[in-house]
Amino acid sequence: EPNALQFEYLFVSDAHRGKNLSNRIIEELEKLAKQRYPQLQKAQVQLYANNASAIKVYERNGFFQAGSHRSDDTEILDYLPFNEKIIMEKTYK
Repeated sequence: EPNALQFEYLFVSDAHRGKNLSNRIIEELEKLAKQRYPQLQKAQVQLYANNASAIKVYERNGFFQAGSHRSDDTEILDYLPFNEKIIMEKTYK
């Protein structure tokens, strides 16, 4: 989507969880992206709906659920870890 920062993956190993690294990584990436692309209007990320810990991280960083996509085809679970993805967004002023 034009003028949107797309987050793909964010992973912090178990040994480093609880150190606020996820929040710091998101904040730093947003800062760098805004400096390089001042026309940015929002950030987006797609997450599996059952990934509660990742959803909480993004919510703490100002993201909200903007949509979802679900498949009721049971074969999808042969290829993906869950059958529903949510889209979370954060708008910039």
